[in-house]
Amino acid sequence: MPIAKEHEMKFEFETDQPELIWCFDQEKLKKIVFNLLTNAFKYTPDGGSVKLYVEQLNPKNGSEEKLRISVADNGIGIKQEDQPYIFDRFFNSNKEQLQNNLQSSSGIGLALVKRLVEILKGKIYVESVLGKGSNFYLELEKQECADIQTSPTSPTSPNYSSVVHEKWEDILNLERDTVLGELEIPHESKSKEVPVVLLVDDNKEIREILNEILSDNFIIFVAEHGMKALEIADKETIDIVISDIMMPVMDGIELCNKLKSDVKTSHIPVVLLTAKSGIENELHGLRTGADAYLTKPFNNEKLLLTVGNIISNRKKTQLSFKGGKAEEQSQPEMNPLDKNLIDRILKVINENLSDVNLSVDMLGKEVGMSRMHLFRKLKALTGESPSEMVKRIRLEKSKALIKKGSLSITEIAYDTGFSTPGNFSTAFKKYYGDTPAQYRSKHFKNSSK
Repeated sequence: MPIAKEHEMKFEFETDQPELIWCFDQEKLKKIVFNLLTNAFKYTPDGGSVKLYVEQLNPKNGSEEKLRISVADNGIGIKQEDQPYIFDRFFNSNKEQLQNNLQSSSGIGLALVKRLVEILKGKIYVESVLGKGSNFYLELEKQECADIQTSPTSPTSPNYSSVVHEKWEDILNLERDTVLGELEIPHESKSKEVPVVLLVDDNKEIREILNEILSDNFIIFVAEHGMKALEIADKETIDIVISDIMMPVMDGIELCNKLKSDVKTSHIPVVLLTAKSGIENELHGLRTGADAYLTKPFNNEKLLLTVGNIISNRKKTQLSFKGGKAEEQSQPEMNPLDKNLIDRILKVINENLSDVNLSVDMLGKEVGMSRMHLFRKLKALTGESPSEMVKRIRLEKSKALIKKGSLSITEIAYDTGFSTPGNFSTAFKKYYGDTPAQYRSKHFKNSSK
């Protein structure tokens, strides 16, 4: 009602039943209905209307009895050709976005809504006319109360992180036993274009507001205090942390200190939020190693720009790193922990470059990191996996040796750790566009073969 009043909208609730007893998972249904209402308000202009309707279908036929909840609006509507796909992950119609977006909602998305409805053994569908509005229908069959599964699979359970976009599967499973080990690379590649943000705040409403602001562009994890955030950062690939300062269990200052002092997480940028303004408080936050400091109430656009700029600068750092020569390995500026790790990794690679058995496991053992943490760390700092880095350095070194002209192609292949000259030629051509022989012929016509 406050949202409707603010935007001079008509909001109605109607039902054909004065009372209806029904068994359902309260948290799941709450998330579904709240998200449908959020979308209705979001895509309806000021002065429009939204209606929530609850009805009982086939009340006299026990086997066919259903509960139907519908959310209708007279907003912008959905194109006919888009309607079959609106519940798909990452679907983004090119319809015009309204400017009166809500500043707080669950932000869980229609893909998660569909999955929650499936868990409730129901169905959801939409009827819409472009320019006239939409009506979303949720239908639930009657079930015995004993058959209803509630928490721990509820995504609002305090023991689990609320995640949006492609991470929604993680919420709905009590255990995750396939995201580590050999499956880590597919897990990374699946979300490589979507940065991951960890929101840390003990205030649920603030978490939901931040979630809504960021969820269109980022995958979101949330934690209610610093200790929980550290657990998530250890298990997941996090691109940036946005944390309140004043929190129970572990505050934002201690969280920032712990993240920045652990080599596994020292690369993760941290944005601190606080209600305290003033230069002294800001300097205190920045002295902890925080990358940015914003005061509450924060400006939405400033928050998005701050996060976007930090992630953009990280991408530039990755590109800058990959631009370094194998023989020089010049690196962009980074904190001492990260620089020391990169120096050790490069030292191990270069000292063992001719070893065809140089592996990610061997590299991790030499620098004291697990395969998983080494993968995440290098991806974050350089944009490369360990195996990609080894291959790149081998190829750059081989190109440098070709330029010198003193070794044959076969000798260069073995000196740079390729198992056969054929494998070397294939990898070189894929990376540079020419075979080693073609490259030498084009650029060094007078050199020996």
